[in-house]
Amino acid sequence: MKKWILVLLFSGLFVILACSLASNAGENLPPGIHSGVSVTEVVSLSIFPQEVMAWETITVTAQIKNAGSTAYEYRAALTVDGTEVKRRNVAVPGQSTATATFQLVKGTPGTYQIGVGNKTSAIKVKENPQVAANQPRIVIFRHENTGRDILTILPFCAELGFYATWGDYSFINNRPNFFDKEGRRKFDLLFFAGGESDLYFSRSIMPGVKGAGPGIDESGYRNIQEFLMKGGSCIASCISGPAMFAETIEWIGIGLDEAQTGKQWVPRMNRRAGHMSRLYDVKPLFRGTVRGPQETNQPYPLTRFLPIKLNMEALLVKKTHLPETVYLCIIGSGSLIPNRDAPMEVIGWFPNGTAAMGIVKYGEGHLYLIAPHPSMTMENSGGHIRNQTMGTHAKRWGWTEYEIKKAQALLDREGDPDGPDPDSILMKAILQDAAERALNKGK
Repeated sequence: MKKWILVLLFSGLFVILACSLASNAGENLPPGIHSGVSVTEVVSLSIFPQEVMAWETITVTAQIKNAGSTAYEYRAALTVDGTEVKRRNVAVPGQSTATATFQLVKGTPGTYQIGVGNKTSAIKVKENPQVAANQPRIVIFRHENTGRDILTILPFCAELGFYATWGDYSFINNRPNFFDKEGRRKFDLLFFAGGESDLYFSRSIMPGVKGAGPGIDESGYRNIQEFLMKGGSCIASCISGPAMFAETIEWIGIGLDEAQTGKQWVPRMNRRAGHMSRLYDVKPLFRGTVRGPQETNQPYPLTRFLPIKLNMEALLVKKTHLPETVYLCIIGSGSLIPNRDAPMEVIGWFPNGTAAMGIVKYGEGHLYLIAPHPSMTMENSGGHIRNQTMGTHAKRWGWTEYEIKKAQALLDREGDPDGPDPDSILMKAILQDAAERALNKGK
């Protein structure tokens, strides 16, 4: 009898548990997001413009309808000729609609089928007559943290007569964006303008920090590698750009995950493989170490304009007629330390004598490692540096209000001692040099 009572008790407990789990299934989801069966669908798809020139931006907008009574998170996937190139999650309220907007750039003329959900539409990409045969073409990598860098780079590109466009991770990962059917390069320069490198990749590169979803994958690395092999120029700035391609990274201080849990900053050396090598087990494009932030700019993201000693023997520098020392914006920027058997053409040095800027030959192309931000001056970015980099961003890294005000006061007091002109001259010289080397190798 006791045996049957136990069985019945356990059976009853199982039923109660099952009912409890079913009723609480959605409790751990974000507010307003339904965990049940999807009752959403894409009801319309608009593309503007539907006929574009190569390298022009296309905007794709999908309207998503939720016929259910509960909010639902819809995964909107953008496809090109049936292949997914981007995706994002869109919260759609019950009995309502929401929109998912994507931007796309195609460098190859042709007709493409663009789709989101069950809706598709064709676009036509035509040869762009505005791009002259010998006009330098530059693609600037964009992710959600590179807005300021792009805004400061574009005016220089316009002044130099470059044809400039942007490309996100889906551009980088797609080989036809880089090369035509015969394998020739379609553009000359690729620019990685800094920002937070954990947002570059589809996998997280920082402990305890998730990336922004899809990002540059191994195919993207292979495209960049082949682009350089075939004579292209790649400019990688800040610490995040060079750290992508380096053999080793040496980060001085604590990680973001530690900062966000209240750990105090300490000058601790954290040594690991470069981002691409660590994520995808590939050979580094820069056989050396990137070490930062600079001693004078610790803890990160303390920002100062440091005196950079230029290499007056470098042809790029000779053309600028700049003085031997210029003050450049430094945000976390890492020293470039090549291996003993790895040649690097140095453009300038940090105050501690380590290389701040250098050019590494790779195949027929050139990788420009630019640790400072010569495109960012107090004139065009002072407010951003003060209020965003050493304000909102510093808070994210665990800074107190006192520390933020102290750093802002230091920036206000020091400023940029030689003003914006040397920075701008050097930035244009780097862009021009990279373009000339790539154009001399053909496409």
